[in-house]
Amino acid sequence: MMTQSGWQSQILTDSFGQAQLRVHAQCRKLQDDVQFQFRWSDPAKEMRTLEVGAQRPLSRADLIWQGTCAEVFWGEVGSESYFELNANHLRQWNIYRFTNYRQPQPPQASAVFHVQEIQIIDTEISIVVRGPWQKSSWELGFASVVVTPDQKLLYFSESKAPGKPDFHWRGLRTLKLQKD
Repeated sequence: MMTQSGWQSQILTDSFGQAQLRVHAQCRKLQDDVQFQFRWSDPAKEMRTLEVGAQRPLSRADLIWQGTCAEVFWGEVGSESYFELNANHLRQWNIYRFTNYRQPQPPQASAVFHVQEIQIIDTEISIVVRGPWQKSSWELGFASVVVTPDQKLLYFSESKAPGKPDFHWRGLRTLKLQKD
């Protein structure tokens, strides 16, 4: 983790250690919002070309995680409940609220956090999320799913959960956003 001008950063690697592709993720607090940025570095061209949705309106959607996307997981420090953000290059997003590990199912859309903005430039995505960031200190973790040209799914995170990739694993939330 690095801190530079308010940014907290992580380098995400392939959960199986097979990809040359790397994902750089970072976040910073704004006044009432938090901004998340993801940049995919793809020297071997493992990633399917992204159709940039810059002209599309923001839209809430389900099942975003089945394609190339950025994901952020966060919860109040010490709490079992947490939130999951999914966003993609088509300006689709959703934020789910879980009361405990992967519960409830199906997940419920969050009514307290909302995406305000998604910007896409080349292989970078910036997401601004509004919510009650000021009321608590938060634990955060970044993840990404990438679809390759041959339709293989690659899973990226800063650290690896035991066994198969599991972005809901609390151990992945290693960054802290402190209450003001």
